[in-house]
Formats: sequence, C-alpha cells, structure tokens
Amino acid sequence: MSSRVLVARPAGSGDALAERLGADGHAVDHVPFLELVPEDGDSLREAVDELAAGRFAWLVLTSAVAVDALSRLGTADTSNAGRLVVPVTTRTAVVGPGTAAALRARCVAADLVARGSGASLVAEMPDPSGSEAVLLPLSAAAAPTVPDGLAARGYRVRRETAYRPVETVLDDRVVDDVRAGAYDVMVLTSSMIARRAAALGLAARTRVVTIGTPTSAAARDAGLRVDVQAAAPTTEALVTAVAEALRPTLEA
Repeated sequence: MSSRVLVARPAGSGDALAERLGADGHAVDHVPFLELVPEDGDSLREAVDELAAGRFAWLVLTSAVAVDALSRLGTADTSNAGRLVVPVTTRTAVVGPGTAAALRARCVAADLVARGSGASLVAEMPDPSGSEAVLLPLSAAAAPTVPDGLAARGYRVRRETAYRPVETVLDDRVVDDVRAGAYDVMVLTSSMIARRAAALGLAARTRVVTIGTPTSAAARDAGLRVDVQAAAPTTEALVTAVAEALRPTLEA
C-alpha cells in the first residue's frame, strides 16, 4: 500500500515536489496552508523604479515568488508592465537553481547562484568594494539571515516586503485527517507552516520532514517531533528525506 504524504507548500511552489513524490508511488495531497500575496505598496514600487535606474549594485533574490512580485509591478515606464528591468550595471544573486530559473524566465541571468540557503547566499557573495547598495525583496515573514548577514559583510541593504504569507481556509476533511494521523508523512517548508500544523494538532504517528534549520526549530518550538531534515532546501533533497522518514515504517 502506498504511503500518504501531505505537502503543505503554497500553490505554485509545491507542484514539483508533489509530482516527484507521486512518481515514486506515494499518495500525495498538495494542500497549501499559506497563500503568498504580492505586495503593492509605494515603497516597493519606488525600489523597482530605482532598480531600473541603476541605483543598486546588486539585486538579491531568495525565492521565485519575489521574482514574480517584482515583475508584476513593472516600472514607472508603462512599457515595462509585467517585466523585471535589471540594468547591466546591476548584478543579480539568487538563493538557488529554482530562483535562477524563475529569473531566466524573465530574461535575466543570475550572476551568482548559491547552494540553496540564505546562509550560503550570504557566504558566497563577494566582498563589497565600498558601500555597495543591495535591493533585497523578501517575504514579510522572512528570517533576518540574509539582510543581517549582508549588512555584516558591509553591504548597504534595502530590504523591501515583496509578498506576505496569509493562512488559507482548509477543508474540514484535511483538518480531520491531520488530527487522525491519516498521513504517514507531512512535509513542512516554512516556520509558519510548521506552526500551523502544530496548532491543528498533527497526530504523533505522522512523520515530519522539514526543509531546513529554521523550519525545524519552529516545528520543535511548537511541540512537533522532527523526524528528518532535508539535506538541502531542494525538491530532490525533500524527496530523499521523505523516503528516509518512511524507511522505519517500511522495514517494520
């Protein structure tokens, strides 16, 4: 009998994981626990215009969602509607291959592709020559790892909220299944998702897989047991982590 896996990632960002797990024979429910709502404020619009004008040495991106959020704003020049305008004088750094692919889809090539975490992105950035300005669009719930790390490295960081995670309305059947232990594994990919899973009353029999250290810490703080933390914040690593989490059950 196939194992039942709950992927709680937001719509659009969990599709590849659900597809891979399904191909491996698991029964997968992709139920977004959060919706990522793009920001539309004056400050972010101003930052996008300043980016197009070449006022930043670096554009640093930690998610594909941030790429989409910037692109949808365009610039004050209405001919740029739906486009991400990055001048040749501005270099781009992204957290990993997924964000690099989202950037390429907007016809912008990343100058630096980190190994998939905020900490690696900070570590792999070159030493700034003087006080280089960085535009850093983030989730409203983002950890301070990247902004604080870049500032400590000597960069002049302009942090902007590009999108906000908002809790979705869950079907009663999903809530009942979470509490009853109907899922063999639940994949947690953010601190907010971990806290919501705990608040729903995730059953003790369900094995918990997390995407990284911040999510693991949030899960434990909320009273959950973390069975496996993925070796990297990638689809491949999460698929491997799910298999590892299920191994004791399969071997029993």
